Amino acid sequence: MKKSNNLRFTPQMLINISLISLFLLQVYSYIRADWVPETSVWSSVTLLHKFAYSNKFMELIRFAILFLILIATIILSKHKKNQWIYIVILSGFVAIYTVEAVLDIGVSKAIYSGNLPLIYLLIAGFLVGQKKTVWEGVKKLFPIFMIAYAALFIYEFVDSYSKFGWVIYQNSSMMTYYAHMFWLSVAYIYVCITEGMRAFIVYPILIVLLIGAICLRSRSWVIQAVLLIIITAFTAPRREKKAGKATIKAIFVLVVIAAIAALLLNTYFGEFVKSLLEKGDADSRSFQYVEMLEQVEPYQWLFGQGMNATYTSKLYGEYTFIDNEIFYMSFHYGIFFAIIYFVPYLIALIGCFKHRKSMSFWLFSALVIFLWVASVNGLSVFNRIHLDIKSFIMPFLAGHIFQTAKDSRVLRSEK
Repeated sequence: MKKSNNLRFTPQMLINISLISLFLLQVYSYIRADWVPETSVWSSVTLLHKFAYSNKFMELIRFAILFLILIATIILSKHKKNQWIYIVILSGFVAIYTVEAVLDIGVSKAIYSGNLPLIYLLIAGFLVGQKKTVWEGVKKLFPIFMIAYAALFIYEFVDSYSKFGWVIYQNSSMMTYYAHMFWLSVAYIYVCITEGMRAFIVYPILIVLLIGAICLRSRSWVIQAVLLIIITAFTAPRREKKAGKATIKAIFVLVVIAAIAALLLNTYFGEFVKSLLEKGDADSRSFQYVEMLEQVEPYQWLFGQGMNATYTSKLYGEYTFIDNEIFYMSFHYGIFFAIIYFVPYLIALIGCFKHRKSMSFWLFSALVIFLWVASVNGLSVFNRIHLDIKSFIMPFLAGHIFQTAKDSRVLRSEK
């Protein structure tokens, strides 16, 4: 019998195509953009921006990609009642606030906004990540994307430094590429450690992330890079019966990483370290919380004030953003929406703790999820949820971790 040669678009294929398309579109948007230097009244150092180029066609492609991801999610969830309930509830909130935004500011402006409520549907990655066949296919992209983003980050750094010298990077390709390099590295490190493969490559990756954060002069990313190093060193290799040896090994790893990083930084990146130290412990963001809490009435947090809502900032005037997704979502769309969005991460964390006796690397897995949630809720800068790869991959990873926790319970009961 002759086999059919028709190409079948499986959910896994749709996800892979979507992620690769998002990557290509993102790179193209920065290729079309230029560096924009400016000076500031509070610093003599040049501030450098690079805003991604966009047009209606590109934005429509992005939303078409999101639509493909949702189709794959629906296909994979068709026999799972709990997932369907979640999809319906989240989609209902998203639809209401999206329609409200379109009616308020118009279709064209809403599409260009970059923060249309539709982007939060990427939490669907949590549902998709629970499917083993899709996980096996997507995880092969982790090292490819990680290396690609590292190469792009290095290229943009060399390009900007050769043109402007020492600068402070603001919203730019540097920040975007670093954030993606960081989280794709986290996903790849997770695979290497939990599957016992290529563990030797993990620590060089951690050193690169630390040096990259220092080059950005970003305390928040340095903190996250250090936390990732500590999490990896102390929780990844730990075994219940070898706790003492694991601790000694972790300390040794930390000392070696610190020594190598210090040598490289002192030799090649001394001015970056000096600038970061001069920055000290100056607080440049806490005032945002005070301003927002003083200006927003308690009842307004329940259902939000719409996508275009603003509060008055002493630095930025009428301002719509805050570097904390829970606050941002609650301010614009209400605390119920924020809870609905973040509840999958909470479920995954509970699953890790609940099945800690049967789940390998449960603490490492839980802390990886916690690091992401903390990052988008104030720990980092320029790491918001967008229609991009990292905002799908991290819930995707959380979904896989959640399923792994469930499977560990089953395997234990069968023994």
